[in-house]
Amino acid sequence: EDEGTVTIVVTEPHVENTTYSIKYKKSKANLFSYEYAYTGDYQTFIAPTSGIYKLEAWGAQGGNQTDAQGGKGGYTSGTIALDGGETLYVYVGGKGTSQPKSTTGYTPAGGWNGGARGYVVRTDCAQQAASGGGATDFRLEKGAWNSMYSLQNRVMVAAGGGGAFQEW
Repeated sequence: EDEGTVTIVVTEPHVENTTYSIKYKKSKANLFSYEYAYTGDYQTFIAPTSGIYKLEAWGAQGGNQTDAQGGKGGYTSGTIALDGGETLYVYVGGKGTSQPKSTTGYTPAGGWNGGARGYVVRTDCAQQAASGGGATDFRLEKGAWNSMYSLQNRVMVAAGGGGAFQEW
């Protein structure tokens, strides 16, 4: 996937016939899956009931170059106990960006949620260096993606992929 993605799976059977205002789909009996896509801002998940929740996250891909692909984002999964009404903040990473051909210096900004900028040093040959993809993570406190308080309250992180580099 180019952008990061998140899946939250609810395994409590007594939520089967409940309708929620966030996107959901019934993936099998007594199991609901909530999916989040990249938006460039944090999103919220409010636990519909107390229970154990499975979290899955994929980091965003690094930026591509003409003949080189950025690295795929990392994957992580785990479970967390949440009380009904408790909120998780979901930060879905954005894809890295490419650098114009034969340009030196920093690439455009990295993918949203911490993707690093690439850098081209040499001026005597043609190079391209794309920026990295942004991480995808879950937090117990909201804030700007780079807010120290919010970052200190992350419970799971899937790293973004590295940006592609090309020389010709």
